[in-house]
Amino acid sequence: MNRFSVLVAAGLLAPAHAQAIEPAAVGADTSFSSWHLDQDLFALGHNQDRNYTMGVRFVWQNDAARHKLAGKLLLPLVDGIDPSGAGAYAVSFGNSAFTPDDLRRSDVIADDRPYGSLLYWGASVVASDADAPERQASAAKLVVGVLGLPISDWGQSGIHTAWRHFAGTPDPYDPKGWDNQISDGGEFTAMYQRSWLQRLPVSSRYFDAAQTVDAYAGYYTGASYAVVGKWGRFSKETTPFWEMIGDIDPQADANMLAQLQTVPARSDQGAVYLGTVASTGLDPWYRIKEWYFTGGVRARWVGYNELLQGGFRDSRHTLSAGEIERWVGEASVGFNLTFPLGRRLMLTCTERSPEHKLAERRSHRWCGINFYRASRR
Repeated sequence: MNRFSVLVAAGLLAPAHAQAIEPAAVGADTSFSSWHLDQDLFALGHNQDRNYTMGVRFVWQNDAARHKLAGKLLLPLVDGIDPSGAGAYAVSFGNSAFTPDDLRRSDVIADDRPYGSLLYWGASVVASDADAPERQASAAKLVVGVLGLPISDWGQSGIHTAWRHFAGTPDPYDPKGWDNQISDGGEFTAMYQRSWLQRLPVSSRYFDAAQTVDAYAGYYTGASYAVVGKWGRFSKETTPFWEMIGDIDPQADANMLAQLQTVPARSDQGAVYLGTVASTGLDPWYRIKEWYFTGGVRARWVGYNELLQGGFRDSRHTLSAGEIERWVGEASVGFNLTFPLGRRLMLTCTERSPEHKLAERRSHRWCGINFYRASRR
Protein backbone atom coordinates (compact mmCIF):
# COMPACT_ATOMS: atom_id res chain seq x y z
CA MET A 1 0.00 0.00 0.00
CA ASN A 2 1.46 3.35 -1.05
CA ARG A 3 1.40 5.88 1.75
CA PHE A 4 -0.40 8.42 -0.41
CA SER A 5 -3.30 6.02 -0.73
CA VAL A 6 -4.25 7.24 2.70
CA LEU A 7 -6.01 10.15 1.05
CA VAL A 8 -8.97 7.85 0.67
CA ALA A 9 -9.39 8.16 4.44
CA ALA A 10 -11.65 11.14 3.99
CA GLY A 11 -12.94 10.80 7.51
CA LEU A 12 -9.66 12.24 8.73
CA LEU A 13 -10.56 15.54 7.16
CA ALA A 14 -14.11 15.66 8.45
CA PRO A 15 -14.94 18.78 10.46
CA ALA A 16 -14.68 18.59 14.24
CA HIS A 17 -17.31 20.42 16.27
CA ALA A 18 -14.92 22.09 18.68
CA GLN A 19 -15.07 25.38 20.47
CA ALA A 20 -12.51 28.14 20.36
CA ILE A 21 -9.98 27.64 23.12
CA GLU A 22 -9.79 30.37 25.71
CA PRO A 23 -6.50 31.95 26.72
CA ALA A 24 -4.42 29.92 29.14
CA ALA A 25 -5.31 30.27 32.79
CA VAL A 26 -1.76 31.26 33.63
CA GLY A 27 -1.61 33.85 30.89
CA ALA A 28 0.05 34.12 27.52
CA ASP A 29 3.45 34.65 29.13
CA THR A 30 3.58 31.05 30.39
CA SER A 31 5.19 28.28 28.36
CA PHE A 32 5.60 24.58 28.91
CA SER A 33 8.42 22.31 27.86
CA SER A 34 8.71 18.54 28.03
CA TRP A 35 11.52 16.04 27.65
CA HIS A 36 10.74 12.38 27.03
CA LEU A 37 12.96 9.31 26.67
CA ASP A 38 11.82 5.76 25.80
CA GLN A 39 14.33 2.93 26.23
CA ASP A 40 13.69 -0.78 26.24
CA LEU A 41 16.89 -1.12 28.25
CA PHE A 42 14.89 0.50 31.07
CA ALA A 43 12.74 -2.66 31.19
CA LEU A 44 15.42 -4.39 33.22
CA GLY A 45 15.64 -8.15 32.78
CA HIS A 46 13.31 -8.17 29.78
CA ASN A 47 15.15 -6.60 26.87
CA GLN A 48 18.58 -5.91 25.38
CA ASP A 49 17.73 -2.86 23.30
CA ARG A 50 15.91 -4.32 20.31
CA ASN A 51 12.54 -3.83 18.51
CA TYR A 52 11.29 -0.34 19.45
CA THR A 53 14.69 0.36 20.86
CA MET A 54 14.67 4.07 21.61
CA GLY A 55 12.65 7.24 21.34
CA VAL A 56 13.59 10.75 22.39
CA ARG A 57 11.29 13.74 22.16
CA PHE A 58 11.16 17.41 23.09
CA VAL A 59 7.93 19.42 23.21
CA TRP A 60 7.46 23.15 23.58
CA GLN A 61 4.19 25.00 23.98
CA ASN A 62 3.15 28.62 24.39
CA ASP A 63 0.42 30.98 23.27
CA ALA A 64 -0.94 30.97 19.73
CA ALA A 65 1.22 33.90 18.65
CA ARG A 66 4.30 31.74 19.21
CA HIS A 67 2.85 28.89 17.18
CA LYS A 68 1.42 30.50 14.06
CA LEU A 69 3.03 27.81 11.95
CA ALA A 70 1.24 25.04 13.83
CA GLY A 71 -2.04 26.92 13.54
CA LYS A 72 -1.73 27.61 9.82
CA LEU A 73 -0.98 23.96 9.09
CA LEU A 74 -3.66 22.37 11.23
CA LEU A 75 -6.56 24.77 11.63
CA PRO A 76 -7.83 24.38 8.04
CA LEU A 77 -8.22 20.67 8.81
CA VAL A 78 -10.03 21.09 12.14
CA ASP A 79 -13.13 23.15 11.60
CA GLY A 80 -14.36 25.14 14.58
CA ILE A 81 -11.06 25.89 16.33
CA ASP A 82 -10.52 29.64 16.44
CA PRO A 83 -6.93 30.59 15.48
CA SER A 84 -7.13 33.59 17.81
CA GLY A 85 -7.41 31.29 20.84
CA ALA A 86 -4.26 31.17 22.92
CA GLY A 87 -2.47 28.13 24.20
CA ALA A 88 -3.97 25.58 21.81
CA TYR A 89 -0.80 24.47 20.08
CA ALA A 90 2.30 22.38 20.78
CA VAL A 91 5.42 21.83 18.68
CA SER A 92 7.57 18.72 19.08
CA PHE A 93 10.87 17.38 17.79
CA GLY A 94 12.20 13.86 18.22
CA ASN A 95 13.61 10.60 16.91
CA SER A 96 12.42 6.97 17.03
CA ALA A 97 14.44 3.84 16.29
CA PHE A 98 13.55 0.19 15.59
CA THR A 99 15.85 -2.83 15.17
CA PRO A 100 15.67 -6.61 14.62
CA ASP A 101 16.48 -8.99 17.47
CA ASP A 102 20.02 -9.99 16.40
CA LEU A 103 22.16 -6.86 16.48
CA ARG A 104 25.44 -8.67 15.74
CA ARG A 105 24.61 -9.48 12.13
CA SER A 106 25.55 -6.97 9.42
CA ASP A 107 23.66 -8.78 6.63
CA VAL A 108 19.96 -8.53 5.88
CA ILE A 109 17.93 -10.57 8.40
CA ALA A 110 15.12 -11.74 6.16
CA ASP A 111 13.03 -13.39 8.89
CA ASP A 112 12.87 -10.34 11.15
CA ARG A 113 11.83 -6.70 11.02
CA PRO A 114 14.16 -4.24 9.27
CA TYR A 115 16.09 -1.48 10.98
CA GLY A 116 14.14 1.77 10.96
CA SER A 117 14.77 5.35 12.05
CA LEU A 118 12.58 8.45 11.96
CA LEU A 119 13.69 12.00 12.77
CA TYR A 120 10.58 14.18 12.97
CA TRP A 121 8.96 17.53 13.70
CA GLY A 122 5.35 17.68 14.82
CA ALA A 123 2.63 20.27 15.44
CA SER A 124 -0.57 19.65 17.43
CA VAL A 125 -3.82 21.38 18.28
CA VAL A 126 -6.59 20.29 20.65
CA ALA A 127 -9.97 21.74 21.69
CA SER A 128 -12.87 20.76 23.93
CA ASP A 129 -16.28 20.21 22.38
CA ALA A 130 -18.61 23.21 22.37
CA ASP A 131 -21.57 21.18 23.63
CA ALA A 132 -19.74 19.13 26.27
CA PRO A 133 -16.39 20.77 27.13
CA GLU A 134 -15.83 18.63 30.23
CA ARG A 135 -16.57 15.34 28.46
CA GLN A 136 -15.50 15.57 24.80
CA ALA A 137 -12.60 16.95 22.79
CA SER A 138 -10.96 16.60 19.40
CA ALA A 139 -7.37 17.00 18.29
CA ALA A 140 -5.19 17.06 15.19
CA LYS A 141 -1.50 16.44 14.69
CA LEU A 142 0.82 16.80 11.70
CA VAL A 143 4.25 15.12 11.66
CA VAL A 144 6.93 15.73 9.04
CA GLY A 145 10.12 13.73 9.17
CA VAL A 146 13.06 12.02 7.49
CA LEU A 147 13.64 8.26 7.39
CA GLY A 148 16.98 6.53 7.05
CA LEU A 149 19.38 8.96 8.75
CA PRO A 150 22.38 7.67 10.78
CA ILE A 151 21.29 9.44 13.99
CA SER A 152 19.74 6.31 15.52
CA ASP A 153 22.86 4.28 14.75
CA TRP A 154 25.04 6.83 16.52
CA GLY A 155 22.71 7.06 19.50
CA GLN A 156 22.19 3.34 19.97
CA SER A 157 25.88 2.52 19.60
CA GLY A 158 26.84 5.23 22.08
CA ILE A 159 24.29 4.07 24.66
CA HIS A 160 25.41 0.45 24.33
CA THR A 161 29.06 1.40 24.78
CA ALA A 162 28.27 3.42 27.89
CA TRP A 163 26.00 0.70 29.31
CA ARG A 164 28.70 -2.00 28.93
CA HIS A 165 31.27 0.29 30.51
CA PHE A 166 29.23 1.06 33.63
CA ALA A 167 27.51 -2.34 33.97
CA GLY A 168 30.63 -4.40 33.25
CA THR A 169 28.72 -6.75 30.92
CA PRO A 170 29.47 -7.97 27.36
CA ASP A 171 26.09 -6.83 26.13
CA PRO A 172 24.08 -5.03 24.83
CA TYR A 173 25.98 -5.51 21.60
CA ASP A 174 26.75 -2.77 19.12
CA PRO A 175 24.27 -2.83 16.23
CA LYS A 176 25.93 -3.90 12.98
CA GLY A 177 23.04 -3.70 10.51
CA TRP A 178 22.02 -0.05 10.33
CA ASP A 179 23.18 0.10 6.69
CA ASN A 180 20.14 -2.09 5.98
CA GLN A 181 17.62 0.32 7.48
CA ILE A 182 14.48 1.50 5.70
CA SER A 183 15.31 4.27 3.17
CA ASP A 184 18.98 4.28 4.16
CA GLY A 185 20.45 7.65 3.25
CA GLY A 186 17.27 9.64 3.84
CA GLU A 187 13.70 10.02 2.58
CA PHE A 188 11.08 12.61 3.52
CA THR A 189 7.80 11.38 4.96
CA ALA A 190 4.75 12.71 6.82
CA MET A 191 1.70 11.68 8.83
CA TYR A 192 -1.59 13.36 9.75
CA GLN A 193 -3.58 12.24 12.80
CA ARG A 194 -7.08 13.03 14.03
CA SER A 195 -8.34 12.11 17.50
CA TRP A 196 -11.74 12.15 19.17
CA LEU A 197 -11.67 11.91 22.96
CA GLN A 198 -14.41 11.32 25.51
CA ARG A 199 -14.48 11.17 29.29
CA LEU A 200 -16.22 8.13 30.73
CA PRO A 201 -18.86 8.57 33.49
CA VAL A 202 -17.01 7.94 36.75
CA SER A 203 -18.31 9.39 40.00
CA SER A 204 -15.27 8.81 42.23
CA ARG A 205 -13.03 11.79 43.02
CA TYR A 206 -10.02 9.45 43.12
CA PHE A 207 -10.59 7.75 39.78
CA ASP A 208 -11.10 9.03 36.25
CA ALA A 209 -11.33 7.34 32.85
CA ALA A 210 -11.46 8.28 29.17
CA GLN A 211 -11.56 6.73 25.73
CA THR A 212 -10.20 7.86 22.39
CA VAL A 213 -10.55 6.95 18.73
CA ASP A 214 -7.61 7.88 16.52
CA ALA A 215 -7.13 7.80 12.75
CA TYR A 216 -3.75 8.08 11.02
CA ALA A 217 -2.78 8.81 7.42
CA GLY A 218 0.80 8.80 6.13
CA TYR A 219 3.89 6.83 7.06
CA TYR A 220 1.67 5.09 9.61
CA THR A 221 -1.85 4.51 8.29
CA GLY A 222 -4.60 2.96 10.35
CA ALA A 223 -6.90 3.51 13.30
CA SER A 224 -6.91 2.78 17.01
CA TYR A 225 -9.15 2.70 20.05
CA ALA A 226 -7.88 3.15 23.62
CA VAL A 227 -9.31 3.19 27.13
CA VAL A 228 -7.30 4.71 29.98
CA GLY A 229 -7.86 5.30 33.67
CA LYS A 230 -6.07 7.09 36.49
CA TRP A 231 -6.26 6.56 40.24
CA GLY A 232 -4.83 8.65 43.05
CA ARG A 233 -4.80 12.23 44.32
CA PHE A 234 -5.57 14.73 41.59
CA SER A 235 -8.10 17.37 40.64
CA LYS A 236 -10.81 16.45 38.17
CA GLU A 237 -12.15 19.99 38.11
CA THR A 238 -8.96 21.69 36.97
CA THR A 239 -7.28 18.98 34.90
CA PRO A 240 -8.62 18.37 31.38
CA PHE A 241 -9.65 14.75 30.98
CA TRP A 242 -7.69 14.29 27.76
CA GLU A 243 -4.46 14.56 29.72
CA MET A 244 -4.98 10.88 30.58
CA ILE A 245 -4.48 9.88 26.96
CA GLY A 246 -1.00 11.34 27.01
CA ASP A 247 -0.28 9.50 30.24
CA ILE A 248 -0.42 6.13 28.45
CA ASP A 249 0.98 7.46 25.18
CA PRO A 250 3.74 9.97 25.93
CA GLN A 251 4.33 10.35 22.18
CA ALA A 252 0.97 12.11 22.05
CA ASP A 253 0.83 15.86 22.60
CA ALA A 254 -2.43 15.80 24.55
CA ASN A 255 -0.69 15.81 27.91
CA MET A 256 1.22 18.96 26.98
CA LEU A 257 -1.81 20.68 25.54
CA ALA A 258 -3.78 19.93 28.66
CA GLN A 259 -1.40 21.96 30.77
CA LEU A 260 -2.62 25.26 29.35
CA GLN A 261 -6.30 24.50 29.78
CA THR A 262 -6.35 24.50 33.58
CA VAL A 263 -8.56 26.81 35.62
CA PRO A 264 -6.87 29.36 37.89
CA ALA A 265 -7.25 28.67 41.56
CA ARG A 266 -8.72 31.41 43.73
CA SER A 267 -7.47 32.12 47.24
CA ASP A 268 -6.48 34.97 49.50
CA GLN A 269 -2.85 34.17 48.76
CA GLY A 270 -3.35 34.64 45.04
CA ALA A 271 -2.63 31.07 44.04
CA VAL A 272 -2.58 30.33 40.32
CA TYR A 273 -2.28 27.16 38.31
CA LEU A 274 0.90 26.44 36.43
CA GLY A 275 0.11 23.27 34.58
CA THR A 276 -2.03 21.04 36.73
CA VAL A 277 -0.49 22.16 40.00
CA ALA A 278 -1.72 24.99 42.21
CA SER A 279 1.06 27.00 43.82
CA THR A 280 1.05 29.99 46.15
CA GLY A 281 4.72 30.65 45.52
CA LEU A 282 5.39 29.55 49.14
CA ASP A 283 5.49 25.80 48.56
CA PRO A 284 8.91 24.12 48.50
CA TRP A 285 9.80 22.72 45.09
CA TYR A 286 9.82 19.14 46.38
CA ARG A 287 6.30 19.17 47.81
CA ILE A 288 4.10 16.63 46.00
CA LYS A 289 0.89 18.32 44.86
CA GLU A 290 -0.61 15.39 42.96
CA TRP A 291 0.19 11.70 42.58
CA TYR A 292 -1.62 9.04 40.63
CA PHE A 293 -1.25 5.73 38.80
CA THR A 294 -2.33 5.29 35.20
CA GLY A 295 -3.21 2.27 33.10
CA GLY A 296 -4.62 1.72 29.66
CA VAL A 297 -5.04 -0.60 26.70
CA ARG A 298 -5.03 0.24 22.99
CA ALA A 299 -6.06 -1.79 19.92
CA ARG A 300 -4.62 -0.72 16.56
CA TRP A 301 -5.61 -1.64 13.04
CA VAL A 302 -2.61 -1.20 10.75
CA GLY A 303 -3.14 -0.48 7.07
CA TYR A 304 0.40 0.58 6.26
CA ASN A 305 3.64 0.98 8.23
CA GLU A 306 6.47 2.61 6.30
CA LEU A 307 9.01 1.63 8.95
CA LEU A 308 8.26 -2.00 8.07
CA GLN A 309 7.13 -1.84 4.44
CA GLY A 310 9.37 0.92 3.10
CA GLY A 311 8.56 4.01 1.06
CA PHE A 312 9.51 5.24 -2.40
CA ARG A 313 13.25 4.86 -1.93
CA ASP A 314 14.66 1.36 -2.41
CA SER A 315 15.49 -0.47 0.82
CA ARG A 316 17.53 -3.65 1.25
CA HIS A 317 14.83 -5.27 3.37
CA THR A 318 11.10 -4.54 3.53
CA LEU A 319 8.02 -6.48 4.53
CA SER A 320 5.11 -7.13 2.22
CA ALA A 321 1.52 -6.26 3.09
CA GLY A 322 0.88 -9.91 3.94
CA GLU A 323 3.78 -10.04 6.38
CA ILE A 324 2.64 -7.29 8.76
CA GLU A 325 0.14 -7.86 11.57
CA ARG A 326 -3.08 -5.98 10.89
CA TRP A 327 -4.09 -5.94 14.55
CA VAL A 328 -1.65 -4.79 17.23
CA GLY A 329 -2.40 -4.44 20.92
CA GLU A 330 -0.72 -2.37 23.62
CA ALA A 331 -0.99 -2.22 27.41
CA SER A 332 0.58 0.56 29.47
CA VAL A 333 1.00 1.39 33.15
CA GLY A 334 2.50 4.49 34.71
CA PHE A 335 3.02 6.66 37.77
CA ASN A 336 2.87 10.46 37.90
CA LEU A 337 4.07 13.06 40.41
CA THR A 338 3.35 16.78 40.12
CA PHE A 339 5.20 19.47 42.06
CA PRO A 340 4.78 23.23 42.58
CA LEU A 341 5.30 25.65 39.70
CA GLY A 342 4.20 23.26 36.99
CA ARG A 343 6.85 20.56 37.36
CA ARG A 344 5.80 17.00 36.67
CA LEU A 345 7.53 13.61 36.48
CA MET A 346 5.96 10.66 34.67
CA LEU A 347 7.20 7.06 34.44
CA THR A 348 5.56 4.59 32.02
CA CYS A 349 6.04 1.01 30.81
CA THR A 350 4.39 -0.45 27.71
CA GLU A 351 4.00 -3.92 26.22
CA ARG A 352 3.20 -4.21 22.49
CA SER A 353 2.08 -7.33 20.64
CA PRO A 354 3.95 -8.57 17.51
CA GLU A 355 3.91 -6.20 14.52
CA HIS A 356 4.87 -8.76 11.85
CA LYS A 357 4.31 -12.42 10.98
CA LEU A 358 7.89 -13.48 10.20
CA ALA A 359 9.73 -16.26 12.02
CA GLU A 360 11.14 -13.79 14.58
CA ARG A 361 7.73 -12.32 15.47
CA ARG A 362 7.53 -11.33 19.13
CA SER A 363 6.03 -8.83 21.49
CA HIS A 364 8.28 -6.16 22.93
CA ARG A 365 8.45 -4.01 26.03
CA TRP A 366 9.92 -0.64 26.91
CA CYS A 367 9.76 1.98 29.63
CA GLY A 368 10.00 5.74 29.49
CA ILE A 369 10.56 8.82 31.61
CA ASN A 370 8.95 12.19 30.98
CA PHE A 371 9.64 15.51 32.68
CA TYR A 372 7.49 18.66 32.29
CA ARG A 373 8.35 22.16 33.30
CA ALA A 374 6.41 25.45 33.27
CA SER A 375 8.15 28.80 32.91
CA ARG A 376 7.35 32.46 32.38
CA ARG A 377 8.82 34.76 29.76
